[in-house]
Amino acid sequence: MFSVCFPYAALRRLLLAVCLMLAFTGCGEMKKLYSGNIPIAHERFSFKIGSAEVVLPYEGDLGAENVSTLLIMIHDDTLNPVSYMSKGIFAADVAGRGKTSVIAPQFLERRVAEREKGMLFWDRRWRGGGYSLSSGLNKGYPSVSSFTVLERMIGEVYHRNKDTLRKVVIAGHGGGAQFAIQFAAMNSTENRLASKGVKFTYVAANPSTYLYLSNERFRDENGRIIPLGRSQITGCFSYNSYKYGLDSIYGYGSNMQTQDIRNNLLKRHMVFVVGKQNLGRSLSLDNSCGADIQGKNRVERAALFRHHLEKLNGGSCPSHTWIMLDRVGHNPDAVFSNHDVIQAMFADN
Repeated sequence: MFSVCFPYAALRRLLLAVCLMLAFTGCGEMKKLYSGNIPIAHERFSFKIGSAEVVLPYEGDLGAENVSTLLIMIHDDTLNPVSYMSKGIFAADVAGRGKTSVIAPQFLERRVAEREKGMLFWDRRWRGGGYSLSSGLNKGYPSVSSFTVLERMIGEVYHRNKDTLRKVVIAGHGGGAQFAIQFAAMNSTENRLASKGVKFTYVAANPSTYLYLSNERFRDENGRIIPLGRSQITGCFSYNSYKYGLDSIYGYGSNMQTQDIRNNLLKRHMVFVVGKQNLGRSLSLDNSCGADIQGKNRVERAALFRHHLEKLNGGSCPSHTWIMLDRVGHNPDAVFSNHDVIQAMFADN
């Protein structure tokens, strides 16, 4: 029998928030509503770093028991977990795969976070496992990687569900998709839980940029993908710096071997989703030189990155699924309500 784990009171808050968002924004990207005063999630995940207790806000129920699937929804640049929580609940309901716990952590940024002592916040590098900031109300507090926090949350769910948990899905859109890719490439939790019978799937929808695993880059020349010449790259000194590549990695992965990162991303179960209409160069698209070397828009960047991965792997990557969505642009609602995407998210691997 299928069920989604979510406290009743929290569900009422969530549904009210979704109704308000729909009233203001329709079914689009929902970015403008929270461009100013971003609300803090209702729940708190607390843990100690040394003697200091820190908390991360989130939506969902980390205390659920008898869970078979854990779905973690990573917000985009809106920093809004409520919106992504609702998408996760819908996807889990459609999938109908046993008892599923849906959680949506909130990785706050300095501009909105300094409201509660001990509450973790970052700069924009939370997407790549960067360390939280020890400033403002948290001056003197230790720093922690956003990837480490997510590993601790997964560990909390596994501790309560050792006999039943069989699958963890980590899904994000835009900035959350960048997080999903880089977490897939670096986290050690998957290896620890694999021996316990827990399998992982990472879903990256419409990221602005990708994590390249070598310093080679490509271009599309009338439908034929060819390597970029050195003269076309040398003017951009940071093109292979992390998050674009594996140089100067910060945060969680700073001490990892690059070959381990490559192996992880090539072998782990990834679902890449791209809207075929995501062709614009809006403010939400990274337009730096390091990003533009990856392609002029999200569709081209996806095609070139797929070529890069398959070239490194010596052919197609069996553990990777690519889904191109017709008549879809940069719209997380359309992505996470698509039945092909949902099926790929919860498929056995």
